[in-house]
Amino acid sequence: MSERGVIGIDLGTSNSVMAHAAGGTGEEAPAIELLGVPQVTSAGSLEARPVLPSFLYIPGENELADGALKL
Repeated sequence: MSERGVIGIDLGTSNSVMAHAAGGTGEEAPAIELLGVPQVTSAGSLEARPVLPSFLYIPGENELADGALKL
């Protein structure tokens, strides 16, 4: 008999998280493991982090200096 696991996804208004719990037998509660979500952390850098920000801020047209968004 194979053991099944569970994956949970919390799509929050500020942050999102994914977790995994391995299948267990008997009265033992399975350990919950947060899953890393790959995300850009700085220019040219990709890291798996357990919490993903799930919001987007779009500044108004006068909030940034001229040329601030140029690559």
